[in-house]
Parts: sequence; structure tokens; C-alpha cells
Amino acid sequence: MKPSPWQFLRVHVTAIMLLGLIGALAFRCFHIHIFKGKELRRLAAAQHLVKSPLPARRGNIIDRNGDPLAVTVSSYSAWADPELIPVAARPVVAAETAKILGLSRSEVLSKISKGGRFVYLKRQVGNLEAAKVRNTDLPGVFLLKSSIRNYPHGRLASTLLGFCDIDNNGLEGVEAAYDRILKGVDGYEIVRRDGKRRPFYSYDSVLVPAKDGSDVMLTIDSTIQAITEEEIAKARDKHNPECVMAVVMNPDGQILAMANLPDYDCRRPGDFSPDSRRNRCITDVYEPGSSFKPFIAGIALEKGIVKPETTFFCGNGSMTFGKRTLRDTHGYGVLDVRHIIIKSSNIGMAQIGFKCGSDLLHQKLSSFGFGTPTGVEIPGEVGGILRPRKVWSDYSIGSVSMGQEIACTCLQLARGFAIFASNGMLVNPRIIVSGRGIEGTRQAGEDALEGIQSARVMSEKAVGQIREMLSAVVTEGTAQQAKMPGYQIGGKTGTSQLLDPSGKGYSHSAFVATFAAIAPVESPALVVVVSVRHPRKGGYYGGVVAAPVVREIVWRSLAYMRVQPSMAAMASADDVMETKQ
Repeated sequence: MKPSPWQFLRVHVTAIMLLGLIGALAFRCFHIHIFKGKELRRLAAAQHLVKSPLPARRGNIIDRNGDPLAVTVSSYSAWADPELIPVAARPVVAAETAKILGLSRSEVLSKISKGGRFVYLKRQVGNLEAAKVRNTDLPGVFLLKSSIRNYPHGRLASTLLGFCDIDNNGLEGVEAAYDRILKGVDGYEIVRRDGKRRPFYSYDSVLVPAKDGSDVMLTIDSTIQAITEEEIAKARDKHNPECVMAVVMNPDGQILAMANLPDYDCRRPGDFSPDSRRNRCITDVYEPGSSFKPFIAGIALEKGIVKPETTFFCGNGSMTFGKRTLRDTHGYGVLDVRHIIIKSSNIGMAQIGFKCGSDLLHQKLSSFGFGTPTGVEIPGEVGGILRPRKVWSDYSIGSVSMGQEIACTCLQLARGFAIFASNGMLVNPRIIVSGRGIEGTRQAGEDALEGIQSARVMSEKAVGQIREMLSAVVTEGTAQQAKMPGYQIGGKTGTSQLLDPSGKGYSHSAFVATFAAIAPVESPALVVVVSVRHPRKGGYYGGVVAAPVVREIVWRSLAYMRVQPSMAAMASADDVMETKQ
């Protein structure tokens, strides 16, 4: 039967439509492949290829003997892929997950109800919690390897070490100063995942390993640090001060201990105020008071302006210089330079200062490092206050000579006393022994134990004369509570007034008690400075408040260092023990 024209038309129209559809489909495929192919392949890869970070392990901070002060401990983070959790199952998953992780059900439910493919449920999950997450096999809930910063000695050296944030970025102290070295370089891996987000490796997987951070070794000795912190804690309990600062240093500038109270727990820095986290040994300045007098005497002795036996009339306790009257705590008549130091006479010291003159005093004090930062490798250090010579007034020589009108940090004062312990050399305080960069680059501080003495600033003869005076301050002067069996200590007390809160002169009720010392005097192994700010009970003089603290730090530290006692010092052991009791 011959088809009708209408049927013929229908066949042709259908054929044309089919050809049109085939052509449109072919054009669409061509368009997708040529013009959209790259973008679509990217989207497909994003669904199946997942780039996962491989965090670098943060390096440890260790003391001079290799004892770990800050370490990185393996941990986990719990996370969820909300798209893999059925809407109806989310309340149950949230309740079970919250129970395991110690979170609230509403908090977890809120996170997994927001959509997306990744949300943290809890950072730094413990091993026990991680095991429960694995065993429960909750849909859409996974674990990611991470790490947590830990401090094995608790609060030891906290104001020095600093702390890290939750991502192990150093924020304060050594953790911040050497963050680049400690942190390392993160790696990553690219793997395929199936529909349930389970990884499997294929030909196109990529692995870029992480480069772990390097360890940083400090000059700190954890045992001496612990001794120092224990002793200043006793002073805090006894005298109820505003704060206590202490520095223990080798004569060549290696810092063995740097302690502050108040302090804090590096593992929970958010629980403490910023004031508790401050490293006051390098951030807080104060007038050193009479502990500054040996520097003035040393200048005069070195220049031949005075000799130890040179005498001065000390006014029997009061003497007027121009329009200003200076007073001593006790009245003295004629004193030689040696006894001016031993008795800590302001009047006698002012006269020595006037003989030196302002130009010489300013130049030499600058050479001792006062007024400038020491350069220690931790952030936040201030330079203290040594005003320009041109702004000194008629009162300045007298004030500076007795430790007023000049301000320093605890570390600066320790550096100054190291001049007497290192035979007249100005040393550069160091806290870092070594720390290599990621590519092996040598870092500042790695040479801390090599050639750190920078310049001679006082003659050995003058240093020897000052050492003898410092020893006499302990045996017969203002620091007799620093006597100890077995070792001869030399030092200088200081009791400085704080400024009155009203801004009108000095306070008559708030003081800083300081004792700076070297020991043993005959062959110094330690420089120790302790400053107690505003002790509220049990006295306020440096010889009463700070000297006993230094005594205990020195005694215990020298015994730990196996420094042999001297027979001469042992002979007075019975007297010392009676004094301590």
C-alpha cells in the first residue's frame, strides 16, 4: 500500500526532528567538551579528589641538658560531613557525639545542621575520646590527626616560654620568637574518596610530606629554674609583694633561670590575665637604688679618681648639696670608699659621683649597657632609662650615684653585675643555645656560647677592688642575711622607693627590695639578681627581703653545679646556720 502524502510528511518531519536533536546533542557535547570541559573536570575532581593537610610536627623547646620544656603531643580533631548525615538521623548523631566528646547536644546539632562538607566538632580530642568515635562508627563523623602543645614541667618558666594557640602558632615568649623554626612547613596529600568519603589511593594521588619543626635549645637549666621559682615563691608567701623577679646567669651571659611571680599555666593561658603572663624581668623597669652604687665606685676606682682608702665626711647622716639635702639611714662621720659601699652611704656615694662628673658617669654607664636593651632573644624587652646627658639637672649626679633618676630591668642589672664576675667584660645575655632553620640556616643565638664577650668596660684591678667590697657587704654590711656555709657570696642590697600614685614625688610606703650578687666571689660561677616589688609585710629593705632569697638560690644552685665549697667559707658555717634560724 502506497503511503499517503500526509504519512510521507510525518516521516520526513520526524526524521528531520531526530536529526535536529542529534545535531543539538552533538553540538552540546562539543560545547561541553571544548568550552566547559576544563571547569567540569575540575568540579568532578573536587568531588572525588580531596586535598588533606599534613601538619608539621612542632619542634620541642629543651633546656641546656636536653630536658624538654615544651613538646608536641599527638592528638585528634573530630569533624563531620553534614551531607553524609541524614536529616532524620541528625538528632541521634548529635546526642551520641556530644556524649562522647563532652559537648552539648544543641551545640553539635547546630554545627551539623548548617550544611557544607566539613565542620569541626571538637579540636584536640584525647585518645580515649578518639577511640570511642572510631568504635561507635557514627555516620558522617570522622577524625583528623592533629597535635597539642604540652609543657611537661607545668608552670615552670611559663613567662619565658610563652604559649601557642590551638593551631600551634607561637604567640608569646620563646614560642613566638622562634615560631618559624619550631613550626616547620605543613605538607599535604591528594587522594580519591568514594561516596562515603572513604579515602583510597590511585594513580593520581599526590603526597607532599611535611617538614617537621626544629628543636630549640635554651641556656636555661630546668633544675636551677625550679630552684629559683621555689625560692621566690617563698618570698611571695612571706612578704606578700606585688611581684617578684629573678635572673640567674653565668658570668659569660648564659641565662640559667629567669623567673617571675605572678606566672601562669602555658596550657591554659586564657585563664590568666595578661599581667600574669608578662615577663617582668625584661619588661618592667625600676630604680635600682643602692644596688647601683658599685658601678659608680667602679668608675671612680678605674679612673684613679679615688682609692679604696680615700675618705669622705658623710655629715653624720645629713648633708646639703646646693639646694638639696641628702640623708643616710644611719648617721656616719668619716668613711672610706670601701665602707661607703659596705654601709651604703648615699652622702658618701654622691660625693664620689661629683668627683667623677656628669660626662664621665654618663659615658661609662652607657658603656655598661644601661639605657639600651640587652638584645636577649625574646620579645618585649625594654631598654630601661638613662636620660641624655644634656637633660641632667644639678641634682642628677647625686641621684644617679645612689640609684635614682635611672631605671633598669632585672636582666640589665644582672648584666651589669656580670661585669664584676667576668673580670670587667660586658657580656651579651643569651637565652638560646641553638636552633637551626628549616633549610639549615644558622639562626641568631646559635653562637650564644661562642665569643659572646663584646668589650672590656672595666679594668681587672678595679673589678678586684669592687669584688672585695661586695664580699664585705655580706660579711659585715647590709647583706649579712646572705651569708651561707661553704661559699663566699658578694653583692649589694638596694631599697628604692616607688613613685607615689599621685605623681608627687616618691612613695613612703611602697618600695622595691633588691639584692644583686656574684658567687663564689673568688671565682664567680653565678650572677643572681632578685627584686621584690612592693612587699607588704615582713619588711621592705633589700637586705631583709631579697638577700635571703638570693642566698638560697645560690647555695642550692652551686651545690647542684658541684662547685667545691671553700674552706674559709666553711669555717663560718655554724654562725651562718644560727643566723638562718
